[in-house]
Parts: sequence; structure tokens; C-alpha cells
Amino acid sequence: MKKLLFIFLIISSCETVIDLEIPPHNSVLVLNGILSNDTNVRVSLSNSVGAFENNQINSINDAIVLFYENDIFLDTMSVMGPDTLWVDGSGYNNNIFYYYLDYYPKKGFEYRIEVQHESYNDIYATTTIPEDINIFNISIIDNNLDSNYLEATLNFSFNDDPNKKDYYSLSLYIQSAYYYDEYYDDWVFDPYYEKRYQIEFASNDPSFPSYIPWEGYTFYGSDVLFNDELFDGIQKDITLDFDFKLSLVDSLFLNFISYSQGAYEYFESSEFQGDNGFLGPFGGEPIPVYSNVQNGLGILASYNLQSDLLLP
Repeated sequence: MKKLLFIFLIISSCETVIDLEIPPHNSVLVLNGILSNDTNVRVSLSNSVGAFENNQINSINDAIVLFYENDIFLDTMSVMGPDTLWVDGSGYNNNIFYYYLDYYPKKGFEYRIEVQHESYNDIYATTTIPEDINIFNISIIDNNLDSNYLEATLNFSFNDDPNKKDYYSLSLYIQSAYYYDEYYDDWVFDPYYEKRYQIEFASNDPSFPSYIPWEGYTFYGSDVLFNDELFDGIQKDITLDFDFKLSLVDSLFLNFISYSQGAYEYFESSEFQGDNGFLGPFGGEPIPVYSNVQNGLGILASYNLQSDLLLP
């Protein structure tokens, strides 16, 4: 027994110290922005910091930001700010700047933003605003008398472009003066409540993310992000069930968004990183967030939002 205790003490007293030589981090410009045909151009600019550095990320307000449309120079973007970044209702940073151009991008056009700064390498990124999507075969079914389904069903179709990868997002909005009161387990009318707000829907569409089946559905949420991997170049038929009485709806809107590839890759990688959490610098494999900024970091993405009035 004494011999075993002696061996244990020797082993437990051993300690190996490994000196890691971590290469210094070369700070680069970070460009972030998402362009759309329905709003002016606005992007933010900051700098990167290393994982082991105490330096803070700063908003940069003295760069030259150039804006191009189909390789033709249009204008130099103006710096705006400072603004306050709000997080959970609190002012997180009171020194946020952004770059602005009073211009509406066009559907189907490619845009490039180039950034020059004396303290950093030049960076650039490109994106193309997606074209409109034609939605047809629209039908809305009232399921009020059928207890096997949610209150209503929306069906519609569209044709996917066979010449490129496509990325989409769907959401539903209603305009109504009714709301569901859980206490009374009934719909309540309030003329001062009427507003447009987003509602949740359910589906078994194979192109949507699949979760644990809930009441016969593999997807349930207020919006869905998906791609055309299963229907590239052909007609896509979609069915959405939602739990709102049609008789109480003043207006029903379908928001159909077409995203650039950069936008989709960024949202997907960011969601994957958030789901897996941060394990620390030595806690596991790093999960990088997608970037399309050359010589720098960040994302320049684009989208085309179509809001279709389905009812009345």
C-alpha cells in the first residue's frame, strides 16, 4: 500500500508547462452591410482584434468608401453619426458611425464597395440584388370546421431560376383588431389594438429545416430560411398552415425575400455558431462566420423583399 501511495504522489506532482507562441494579430478592416432595392445604401466599418488582445473594436469614421454599380463608379459614401448602438434596451456604444449613400440599388445589378484607409489594407466586397419572384396559384383555405388542421391554410407556387443557386425566406403578417387572450381562451376584439404583426405558421415542406415533429408538423415558426437544393429550376409548391381565424383578419400579407448567396451563407453560419455556443479559445473547433470581404472581414449581402397582399 505504501508503494502504491508513493507512485501516486510522484505522478500527481508532475506538471508540464507548454509555452505557446501565438502569432500577433494583424488588424484588418471589417465591413458589414446589406443592400436592398427598397432602401438607401448604408454600411458600417470597424476593425478586427485578436482573440487574446484587450483592444476594443472601434467604429471607423475616416475611411474612403467608394460605391460601384456594374463596375461603374457612382459616388463616394458619406460618413454619418455618431449613433448609439442599443442592446436589450440599453445604450451599448455611443460612438457608432456608418457610411451612407442616398441611392436605391436596382434589382439584378451587381454592386461593389471599396474601402481605403491609411492604417489598413484596402478591402472590397460585391453583391447582386436578386430579381423579383412571380408568385401564382395562390389559395387560402378556411379550416375553421375541421379540427384536424390549424385555422387556415395558404398555398402558393413560384418558379425557381435554373441558372443559379437561390436562397429564400418566408413570413406571414396580418392586419387585425383581434388578438388571442390565453386567459379567456378566446379571440378578443379591441378597436385600439388594430395593427400589422407577424404570425407563426407550420409546414411539412421538405425544403424547410426539420425539427422534432409537433402535432404532425416538422416545421413551426414565424419565418423560415431555405434554399432551392431540392427544387432547382422547377416549379415549387408551398403549403403553410397558420392558427388565426380568417373571419377576424382584415388583411393578410406574404413577405417573400430572395437573398444573395452571401446573405444566406452568413445567416446560416451565424445561426450555427450561436447554436453551438462559444467554448473559449481552447474549448473546441472554431466556428467561423461566413465573410465575402476581400482582404478583410465582414459581410456585404443583399436581398429583394416582396410583400404581397393576399387578403382582402
